[in-house]
Amino acid sequence: MKKKSLPYYQCQNTNAEEDNDELMEVLLLHGAKFTKEDWKSNGILDLFCNAKENVGTKMTFTAVDLSVQSSGEDVHSAFVALQSAPEDKSVLTGNPVVVISPSASGKGIVELGEYYNEKTKLNQYLTKIIKAWIPVASPAVLKASESSIKSFAVAKVPVLAINGDKDAMGDKVTKRLYETLSKTDGGDVEAVVLEGTHPCYIDSPDDFVNTVLTFIAKLK
Repeated sequence: MKKKSLPYYQCQNTNAEEDNDELMEVLLLHGAKFTKEDWKSNGILDLFCNAKENVGTKMTFTAVDLSVQSSGEDVHSAFVALQSAPEDKSVLTGNPVVVISPSASGKGIVELGEYYNEKTKLNQYLTKIIKAWIPVASPAVLKASESSIKSFAVAKVPVLAINGDKDAMGDKVTKRLYETLSKTDGGDVEAVVLEGTHPCYIDSPDDFVNTVLTFIAKLK
Protein backbone atom coordinates (compact mmCIF):
# COMPACT_ATOMS: atom_id res chain seq x y z
CA MET A 1 0.00 0.00 0.00
CA LYS A 2 1.35 3.43 -0.93
CA LYS A 3 2.18 5.57 2.07
CA LYS A 4 0.34 8.86 2.45
CA SER A 5 2.60 11.90 2.53
CA LEU A 6 2.30 15.64 3.07
CA PRO A 7 4.22 18.55 1.53
CA TYR A 8 6.41 20.09 4.22
CA TYR A 9 9.31 22.36 5.05
CA GLN A 10 11.54 21.55 7.99
CA CYS A 11 14.46 23.24 9.66
CA GLN A 12 16.34 22.57 12.86
CA ASN A 13 17.63 24.83 15.58
CA THR A 14 20.67 23.28 17.20
CA ASN A 15 21.61 26.28 19.37
CA ALA A 16 20.98 24.27 22.52
CA GLU A 17 23.31 23.30 25.32
CA GLU A 18 25.79 20.78 24.00
CA ASP A 19 25.01 18.23 26.70
CA ASN A 20 21.26 18.37 26.08
CA ASP A 21 20.19 15.61 23.71
CA GLU A 22 16.45 16.20 24.12
CA LEU A 23 14.54 17.08 20.94
CA MET A 24 11.51 19.35 20.90
CA GLU A 25 9.38 19.08 17.76
CA VAL A 26 7.12 21.91 16.59
CA LEU A 27 4.43 21.44 13.93
CA LEU A 28 3.21 24.57 12.15
CA LEU A 29 -0.22 24.52 10.51
CA HIS A 30 -1.70 27.44 8.55
CA GLY A 31 -4.88 29.48 8.17
CA ALA A 32 -7.42 29.34 5.33
CA LYS A 33 -5.75 32.05 3.24
CA PHE A 34 -2.23 30.73 3.74
CA THR A 35 -0.02 27.71 3.06
CA LYS A 36 3.23 26.31 4.40
CA GLU A 37 4.96 28.75 2.03
CA ASP A 38 4.01 31.68 4.23
CA TRP A 39 6.03 30.39 7.16
CA LYS A 40 9.03 30.37 4.84
CA SER A 41 8.45 33.47 2.70
CA ASN A 42 7.82 35.67 5.75
CA GLY A 43 11.08 34.51 7.29
CA ILE A 44 9.48 32.93 10.35
CA LEU A 45 11.05 29.50 9.83
CA ASP A 46 14.47 31.15 9.62
CA LEU A 47 13.77 33.15 12.77
CA PHE A 48 12.85 29.98 14.64
CA CYS A 49 15.82 27.98 13.47
CA ASN A 50 18.43 30.72 13.84
CA ALA A 51 17.28 31.90 17.25
CA LYS A 52 19.85 31.80 20.04
CA GLU A 53 17.72 33.07 22.92
CA ASN A 54 15.35 30.79 24.87
CA VAL A 55 16.65 27.69 23.13
CA GLY A 56 17.03 25.09 25.87
CA THR A 57 16.79 22.02 23.67
CA LYS A 58 17.37 21.03 20.07
CA MET A 59 14.24 21.82 18.09
CA THR A 60 12.78 21.02 14.70
CA PHE A 61 10.13 23.18 13.06
CA THR A 62 7.95 21.51 10.44
CA ALA A 63 5.49 23.52 8.34
CA VAL A 64 2.92 21.40 6.53
CA ASP A 65 0.06 21.89 4.09
CA LEU A 66 -2.91 20.41 5.93
CA SER A 67 -6.42 21.51 4.96
CA VAL A 68 -8.14 23.74 7.49
CA GLN A 69 -11.17 21.47 7.05
CA SER A 70 -9.21 18.58 8.53
CA SER A 71 -10.86 16.66 11.35
CA GLY A 72 -9.11 15.40 14.43
CA GLU A 73 -8.73 12.05 12.69
CA ASP A 74 -7.12 13.82 9.73
CA VAL A 75 -4.65 15.46 12.11
CA HIS A 76 -3.77 12.03 13.43
CA SER A 77 -3.32 10.68 9.89
CA ALA A 78 -1.01 13.58 9.08
CA PHE A 79 0.96 12.96 12.27
CA VAL A 80 1.45 9.33 11.25
CA ALA A 81 2.31 10.25 7.65
CA LEU A 82 5.04 12.63 8.78
CA GLN A 83 6.79 9.82 10.58
CA SER A 84 7.68 8.45 7.15
CA ALA A 85 8.27 10.93 4.34
CA PRO A 86 8.13 9.86 0.67
CA GLU A 87 11.86 9.18 0.70
CA ASP A 88 11.44 7.19 3.94
CA LYS A 89 13.11 9.92 5.92
CA SER A 90 11.58 10.47 9.33
CA VAL A 91 10.12 13.98 9.58
CA LEU A 92 8.60 13.47 13.03
CA THR A 93 9.81 10.95 15.58
CA GLY A 94 6.34 9.94 16.73
CA ASN A 95 6.65 11.66 20.09
CA PRO A 96 4.04 14.31 20.99
CA VAL A 97 4.71 17.68 19.37
CA VAL A 98 4.06 21.35 20.01
CA VAL A 99 1.33 22.37 17.54
CA ILE A 100 0.89 25.95 16.34
CA SER A 101 -2.57 26.36 14.80
CA PRO A 102 -3.31 29.77 13.29
CA SER A 103 -6.97 30.64 12.69
CA ALA A 104 -9.05 27.93 10.97
CA SER A 105 -6.39 25.24 11.40
CA GLY A 106 -7.40 25.00 15.05
CA LYS A 107 -10.50 23.02 14.07
CA GLY A 108 -8.76 19.64 14.04
CA ILE A 109 -6.98 20.34 17.32
CA VAL A 110 -10.22 21.30 19.05
CA GLU A 111 -11.70 18.02 17.80
CA LEU A 112 -8.87 16.13 19.50
CA GLY A 113 -10.18 17.67 22.71
CA GLU A 114 -13.66 16.42 21.86
CA TYR A 115 -12.38 12.92 21.22
CA TYR A 116 -10.67 12.90 24.62
CA ASN A 117 -14.06 12.60 26.28
CA GLU A 118 -15.17 9.65 24.16
CA LYS A 119 -14.90 5.98 25.11
CA THR A 120 -13.18 5.01 21.86
CA LYS A 121 -9.59 4.68 20.67
CA LEU A 122 -9.85 8.25 19.37
CA ASN A 123 -9.58 9.57 22.90
CA GLN A 124 -5.90 8.64 22.89
CA TYR A 125 -5.10 10.99 20.02
CA LEU A 126 -4.83 14.17 22.11
CA THR A 127 -2.03 12.95 24.36
CA LYS A 128 -0.42 10.89 21.59
CA ILE A 129 -0.06 13.89 19.28
CA ILE A 130 -0.03 17.08 21.37
CA LYS A 131 2.70 18.01 23.82
CA ALA A 132 1.53 21.63 23.92
CA TRP A 133 -0.92 23.72 21.89
CA ILE A 134 -0.40 27.25 20.58
CA PRO A 135 -3.66 28.46 18.99
CA VAL A 136 -3.46 31.81 17.21
CA ALA A 137 -7.00 33.20 17.09
CA SER A 138 -8.56 29.83 16.22
CA PRO A 139 -12.34 30.42 15.84
CA ALA A 140 -13.19 26.76 16.46
CA VAL A 141 -12.57 27.51 20.14
CA LEU A 142 -15.66 29.73 20.22
CA LYS A 143 -17.87 26.88 18.98
CA ALA A 144 -16.29 24.18 21.13
CA SER A 145 -18.03 22.65 24.12
CA GLU A 146 -16.76 23.48 27.58
CA SER A 147 -15.69 19.87 28.10
CA SER A 148 -13.65 19.89 24.89
CA ILE A 149 -11.63 22.87 26.07
CA LYS A 150 -11.25 21.47 29.57
CA SER A 151 -9.81 18.30 28.03
CA PHE A 152 -6.51 20.11 27.51
CA ALA A 153 -6.30 20.72 31.25
CA VAL A 154 -7.36 17.19 32.16
CA ALA A 155 -4.80 15.78 29.71
CA LYS A 156 -2.17 18.18 31.12
CA VAL A 157 -1.51 19.79 27.73
CA PRO A 158 -0.13 23.35 28.21
CA VAL A 159 -1.77 26.03 26.07
CA LEU A 160 -0.39 29.36 24.86
CA ALA A 161 -3.22 31.45 23.38
CA ILE A 162 -2.09 34.28 21.09
CA ASN A 163 -3.97 36.99 19.23
CA GLY A 164 -3.33 40.36 17.62
CA ASP A 165 -4.41 43.57 19.34
CA LYS A 166 -6.47 44.52 16.28
CA ASP A 167 -8.30 41.17 16.11
CA ALA A 168 -11.57 41.29 18.06
CA MET A 169 -12.49 37.69 17.26
CA GLY A 170 -9.02 36.48 18.24
CA ASP A 171 -9.35 38.32 21.54
CA LYS A 172 -12.54 36.37 22.29
CA VAL A 173 -10.73 33.10 21.51
CA THR A 174 -7.86 33.92 23.83
CA LYS A 175 -10.17 35.04 26.63
CA ARG A 176 -12.31 31.91 26.42
CA LEU A 177 -9.30 29.62 26.54
CA TYR A 178 -7.72 31.51 29.42
CA GLU A 179 -10.89 31.85 31.47
CA THR A 180 -11.82 28.20 31.02
CA LEU A 181 -8.44 26.56 31.49
CA SER A 182 -7.22 28.79 34.31
CA LYS A 183 -10.25 27.72 36.35
CA THR A 184 -9.88 24.00 35.57
CA ASP A 185 -7.79 21.67 37.71
CA GLY A 186 -4.58 20.88 35.86
CA GLY A 187 -4.98 23.84 33.55
CA ASP A 188 -1.73 25.34 32.28
CA VAL A 189 -2.54 28.33 30.09
CA GLU A 190 -0.91 31.59 29.07
CA ALA A 191 -2.45 34.44 27.08
CA VAL A 192 -0.40 36.84 24.95
CA VAL A 193 -1.54 39.76 22.80
CA LEU A 194 0.83 40.83 20.03
CA GLU A 195 0.73 43.91 17.86
CA GLY A 196 -1.14 43.06 14.68
CA THR A 197 -4.25 41.89 12.91
CA HIS A 198 -5.68 38.37 12.59
CA PRO A 199 -2.36 36.88 11.30
CA CYS A 200 -0.39 38.62 14.07
CA TYR A 201 2.49 36.17 13.63
CA ILE A 202 3.10 37.74 10.21
CA ASP A 203 2.59 41.30 11.47
CA SER A 204 4.97 40.82 14.43
CA PRO A 205 7.23 37.89 13.51
CA ASP A 206 10.04 38.66 15.95
CA ASP A 207 7.72 39.03 18.93
CA PHE A 208 5.81 35.94 17.87
CA VAL A 209 8.94 33.79 17.62
CA ASN A 210 10.28 35.08 20.95
CA THR A 211 6.92 34.44 22.65
CA VAL A 212 6.73 30.89 21.32
CA LEU A 213 10.33 30.05 22.21
CA THR A 214 9.93 31.45 25.73
CA PHE A 215 6.86 29.24 26.19
CA ILE A 216 8.57 26.15 24.78
CA ALA A 217 11.61 26.68 27.00
CA LYS A 218 9.39 26.14 30.05
CA LEU A 219 7.98 22.82 28.81
CA LYS A 220 9.23 19.59 30.35
